[in-house]
Amino acid sequence: MAEQKKKGALDWYFKSNLLTRILIGLVLGAIVGIILGFFPSSVKP
Repeated sequence: MAEQKKKGALDWYFKSNLLTRILIGLVLGAIVGIILGFFPSSVKP
């Protein structure tokens, strides 16, 4: 039986190198931190 390939929105992410995934997370976290730093009232309890 042939294997079916699952394709999803994050398929490219899970097939990429681990170091690449870590760097993507680092960059996205920095961007979100900078954006939320300009709007501190949006994250205040």
